[in-house]
Amino acid sequence: MVADVNAVPPVGVENLISQGDGVEVIPGVLGIGALAIGGLKNKVEAKLIAKAMEMPKGVLDYKIGYELAKEYVYKKIEKK
Repeated sequence: MVADVNAVPPVGVENLISQGDGVEVIPGVLGIGALAIGGLKNKVEAKLIAKAMEMPKGVLDYKIGYELAKEYVYKKIEKK
C-alpha cells in the first residue's frame, strides 16, 4: 500500500490519481490518493466521535483511530 498526500500536480505516486482508492499502481501494490485519504479521515473521525460519546471519559488515543482505519482499508481490499 502506498499513499500520495499531495492533491495537486506533480503527483507523488505515478499511476495514482488524487481520487484513487485502492487502485493497483503496479502489480501487487495498491495506492490511495490524497482526496481518498480525506474521505477515509472523515469516516474514521466520525467513528471516533461516536465511540467517544459512548465512553465514560470520552478520551481516545491514536491507536483506536489506527485500528478503525485498518478495518476500513481491509474491508475495501476484501471487496476487490
